[in-house]
Amino acid sequence: MLPEEFWRFLQRWLWLLAAAAIAGAVLGTLFLPRVLSGGGGYTSTAVLSVARFASPSGVTAATNNADERAVLQDYTQVLADGVKTAPFLSKVGQKMAARGTPMSVASINDKLQVEATPSLFRIALRGRDSDRQRAEALVATTLETLQEQVRNEEQNLRQALATSADQRQAQILERLRDNQQRQLQRLQQLDATTLQAAAAATAGAGATTAGANRQFLIQVARLSGDPELMLLSAETEALAQALSQLASARETVEATLNTSPDPFVTLRPLETVQEQPLNTLRARDALVLGAGVGLVVGWLSASVAEQLLNRRRNHRLEDSSAGRRAWRARS
Repeated sequence: MLPEEFWRFLQRWLWLLAAAAIAGAVLGTLFLPRVLSGGGGYTSTAVLSVARFASPSGVTAATNNADERAVLQDYTQVLADGVKTAPFLSKVGQKMAARGTPMSVASINDKLQVEATPSLFRIALRGRDSDRQRAEALVATTLETLQEQVRNEEQNLRQALATSADQRQAQILERLRDNQQRQLQRLQQLDATTLQAAAAATAGAGATTAGANRQFLIQVARLSGDPELMLLSAETEALAQALSQLASARETVEATLNTSPDPFVTLRPLETVQEQPLNTLRARDALVLGAGVGLVVGWLSASVAEQLLNRRRNHRLEDSSAGRRAWRARS
């Protein structure tokens, strides 16, 4: 395009170029920051620490013992992995729906992040959503479901241990009574009147006195030198020790769980922050960029319109020339 033609083009289509630049600047200011930067959402976070692990062998807590620390670290990782399983997420979804913030399992899985730090016994829960209330509800419900699950497991364990301990205790007491009867029969065979009276007293004594009488019979059996009586006394001593250990283990588990009813320690309560886009486009940059895009679109539109007008003008000139030639031919 020649310079003179360029200036004519610019004068003819200046209004279109200006309108396109202004429209591009307005649209760019309104929409470019959202399109290029992406709207910020909300992130809710909660961090908790695993305080203990209850099992049939006892309660393991964070101590200086390397084996116990390893067990608790493995348990921390297992709990964190369990949060992302389908059954757990389904429970979270059901609770959220019941509270008026429904969310599908797939959506929960996408928006919920679980980060475990086994060496510190920590589990961090992070939920992200464009709505602040839904982000908070996601993390709060997940935290509540996790705590409820562990408490239920500990309660089931306590009931199982209590039932097992009662059964084991009944078996040990039954064997102790049987041993006492056998000791009495052996003493009758030995015709030891004094020892028979002691054994009879042991069989009918209460729990407190029975322990002392059992110790008395053990000493008597050792002094008598009778092999069968000594064997029965040794078995009685082993059963009494097992009964004592069983009661002690049960009391230890119960005392530990009753002392701290919550298996977790909340290190960081639920908090929510609004995310800021990493690359925010300033209004001035959006205006300039939009105006530039509008100017380019306006220039292209003006060029197309100019070509159409030139083509139409050429057609008119050709028609006019053909008409003049025909008129001259008739003349």
